[in-house]
Amino acid sequence: MKPLDRHEGDSDSDDTNSQPDQSDRSSSDSASEGGGDPVYFPEEETPVPQASTDPTTLWQNITNDPDLRKLLKDWDEVEKTGKLEKDNSQNQPAELATPDQAKLEALRHEKEEFYRPEITKCIQQSFIHTVMEHATATTLQMTLFLLGLILEQEPDQICSSRHAIPILHQAIDVEVNKEPVRFRGFTSRICKLVDDSNRSAAIAMRNAKEENCLHLVVRHNIHDAKGIISSVSPNSQPNAFTQRRKSAAKLENGNTPLHDALHFERLGRRTIPCQTKELKQSDWCDECKRAAKANKYLPEFKGYYHGIIKELVKGYPDVLKQHNSAGHPPYTFHLETRTQSVESLKRLSQDPPTATTTLTNSKNKGADGQASRPKAKGKSGNDFKLGPRANSWRLDKPPEKDHPNEPINSKTRTEEKHMGTTAKDPNADEDGQKESEGAIEKHKEPWQYDSGSLENSGRIVSYLENNIHDMSGGYEDMIRCFFQDTDTRKTEAQNKQSRPKDCVFRLPTRVTHRTTNNYDFLKFESRLALVSLSLRPELLDSSSNVVQSKDQLKTIADNDAANIIKVFRWLKDKGVTKILKLVVDDNPDRVCSEEAIEKCLECMDEIRFLDWDRPDLAVPTIKKARRLIELSLYSTGTNAVLHHWSDQNGLVQLPKLRKIVVRAEEGLETPQRNIDNLDKFKKRLKKRFKTDKGQEIDVVIDKTDMEGSGNTPSGKDKSQGSPTKASKHAGFEAAGKFALALKNMQRAISTGRKVKVALMDDGVNPEYSDLGTHLACNGFPQSSLDGRLAPFYTSTKGHGSKMAWIISSLCPFVEILVAKIDNQDHPGDLPNPELEVDQAVSAVRWALDEGADIISMSWNFKVTPEVIDEAELLRKMLDKSTAVVYCAARDNRGSDPADTRYYPAECETSQKESLRKIGAATTYNLPQKYVTPDKTDYIFPSENVLPGAADSDGGNSVATAVAAGVAALVLHCLREDKALDRLVKSVTPAKLLNKVFTKLQDSGTKYVDLAELFTCKTGEVPNPRLLVNRVLVHAGLIHPDVESSVLRETSHNKTDFSSYLG
Repeated sequence: MKPLDRHEGDSDSDDTNSQPDQSDRSSSDSASEGGGDPVYFPEEETPVPQASTDPTTLWQNITNDPDLRKLLKDWDEVEKTGKLEKDNSQNQPAELATPDQAKLEALRHEKEEFYRPEITKCIQQSFIHTVMEHATATTLQMTLFLLGLILEQEPDQICSSRHAIPILHQAIDVEVNKEPVRFRGFTSRICKLVDDSNRSAAIAMRNAKEENCLHLVVRHNIHDAKGIISSVSPNSQPNAFTQRRKSAAKLENGNTPLHDALHFERLGRRTIPCQTKELKQSDWCDECKRAAKANKYLPEFKGYYHGIIKELVKGYPDVLKQHNSAGHPPYTFHLETRTQSVESLKRLSQDPPTATTTLTNSKNKGADGQASRPKAKGKSGNDFKLGPRANSWRLDKPPEKDHPNEPINSKTRTEEKHMGTTAKDPNADEDGQKESEGAIEKHKEPWQYDSGSLENSGRIVSYLENNIHDMSGGYEDMIRCFFQDTDTRKTEAQNKQSRPKDCVFRLPTRVTHRTTNNYDFLKFESRLALVSLSLRPELLDSSSNVVQSKDQLKTIADNDAANIIKVFRWLKDKGVTKILKLVVDDNPDRVCSEEAIEKCLECMDEIRFLDWDRPDLAVPTIKKARRLIELSLYSTGTNAVLHHWSDQNGLVQLPKLRKIVVRAEEGLETPQRNIDNLDKFKKRLKKRFKTDKGQEIDVVIDKTDMEGSGNTPSGKDKSQGSPTKASKHAGFEAAGKFALALKNMQRAISTGRKVKVALMDDGVNPEYSDLGTHLACNGFPQSSLDGRLAPFYTSTKGHGSKMAWIISSLCPFVEILVAKIDNQDHPGDLPNPELEVDQAVSAVRWALDEGADIISMSWNFKVTPEVIDEAELLRKMLDKSTAVVYCAARDNRGSDPADTRYYPAECETSQKESLRKIGAATTYNLPQKYVTPDKTDYIFPSENVLPGAADSDGGNSVATAVAAGVAALVLHCLREDKALDRLVKSVTPAKLLNKVFTKLQDSGTKYVDLAELFTCKTGEVPNPRLLVNRVLVHAGLIHPDVESSVLRETSHNKTDFSSYLG
């Protein structure tokens, strides 16, 4: 039986595109005695749809069924209002116009049973795609009715796609771009038609840009986004929460849905300077109009924050550790987009568009005769196009130009007007636009984001920080959540021609009063992953083996406290406010007072992991480290302290604490008594946390130091201290005195950039002879966030520190770029650092990217089949290098076959003047026995260069550093004496230096006579002009008479140079 149609010829009022029914059926005037029940035709008269396997024909037959259309219209009214509107247009009884919901459900069930067989026949012919393709040609209820019958029989049909566009993506396209009003909530309602597994799989399906449904839900903020996100199973594979999309914008490539949700422009509301009482909106500049339209489509923050951001984090908390292709986790991605967006508007306000963008003369017209509009300055893109037609994921439709949802910072954005308005000029062209006369007057107020947007961003940052700290996992998981990948940070900084800030401060030596000065070259992020400090006496410190009095120990303790407090305040002054992990190795002879420790901890807003090696630390002192989640304690087994830690006012008062590691040390109690006390403490503490806070606390007792092993930290830099005075090589001493005189001359101080020398060695200790004043703020490699990789400002054997001292002694105006190519502690003594070949090649690339003027390499590696690729890469880089490269010559002390090659010493390059091999000279200016002159370009001093008897012969390493230092001093003076730039315009620094060194060298021994270049005659005073003239004379670029005239000019100079002699 089929129910009688109650409205003859009725068409759905909401459907303007569907066809009217082809036949009219009359209704019976009779009714049952009860009245109000529907009247039915006899079953044999029920019209059966034509059997058809054509999906389009079937869709037309079903959607043109007037009974079904009326039923679904009534169903929609009941869903929206809970009752039906009375309709007596056909003079029907009121009872028929207002059936209850149960009867509607019965009628719907009959219709479902009636059409189910025909739909079953067409399911395998992509009937679901026919329904989606024609969705907007009918009503929302009709489309959901058909989809419900399809998915009821084959739920996996929701995971199908057509033209590479999945079903749910098509639904979002309908809801956002085609019928945003009639089909509101379309996507969410489809998701409710299937079970969890099929729904999660459908949401994880991706389009050509590898965007899944969650990416699009976030992009368009569609209706019931919270419900769609919460319906995804976190255990489904693939996981929609962690899927990454493609993007042409480097910052956004590889974004997860959470990354997209956290883009600052999703909530950044811009101010509109043109919005004043004096100006109508039609008179606003185009940038203000665009900002107003962009603001219109911004989601309401409260709903967006609670409905999308929180649901994405709640659905899969581990997504906070997911990095995009730019190396950003969601947390740093939000901060970076905020920084870039704010800076972009700032640049736009400072450098507004010029009036030339409105020209329509022949030069500005395109092929179609229309004005072509130049691109605006600014950073390229993001993929965020807010608004109802922001369908950037569709490949079949090009984006509309000048659309109000176009990203604010996009390169495709065009500028037609500028800040302010102008009256129409009588001399304007036919299009009413005047030829450019410069920039239009600026706004009185700059473009910027309103304070509410920045406050909302602060709320999001706080929310993310809290969730990161609350999630399970230890220190390494926190690093992934809070910090961008180290390699990516370095690459980005190189592209911006800037230097990445350090996220780690790992002091290689004990803290002293000179620490802050020696390491002041470093620049830090506001949050550091690790700070590791030590107050423990150095192994080579002679005073550590001397029995000291109480007064002496107190003085040492007071000095240590003052020094370490100074370090923390120095970090704060450098912008550091948060430390993820703090490790302090206290002085075991006299530990810091609790007052000193409190002053240190109070300098930071947050410390999450605390490991201060100070026994029996009191809880009030520990509380100064805010928001602790993991704590390392040192216990001597004193029961009073253990009870203090475990009572109701003890460690349980730390709100975020979830793990405690107690390291037992030998104390007054016997070892067994100590162990018993600690075991009881652990039970009490776990019970206290369970009783007072209802949570478990992880307590670990470390008993390895119970017997007092007496171990001290190893791997310390053996180059601590400064070199002592000793007799010097004559050539080196002459160059050093000349450099010292220039340093003492105020007018010789460099006014331009310093000469950059890349030193590739085993690192440099900034405290070695105060070398920190000469080091660049970053080095190679970047410090690992977990602190396992030694930073560049640690020297494994002290070799690099000594080479840096030589270079800076010969050229005080140098900036040393330190490349630490020996990051492991190798046995044996130097002269040459042991290295990994791939790391050394990467260091050379880094030095060239940093713009090094000179590269000093005191090492070689054997070219074997295993490293042939790295060797060839090194050769190509040196071949294209514009830097002056000095490397240690190969010595003849080995037993390798004659055909064995060592790089870089035996690296053949087309630009031979750029790479020079340096050998070592004796005090008699003769080559050392291990030097082969035929395989060496220059011989430089190596004996009596470094102080001390043990360093009498520094080998080819020292000679290479001397060559680099002399070259740096020459380049510095050439830059200082700008009047002679024209003489060296056509000569590269490498060619010039080679000419000079070749002229100075002995033809037989190849020794370069530095004394000839740097020794001043009677009446001569060291100054840049003097050295430049000597260099140019030796290079054959000027005649010796020029030098004489310059010297005479210098001798008559009013300045008294004698006071600058060192």
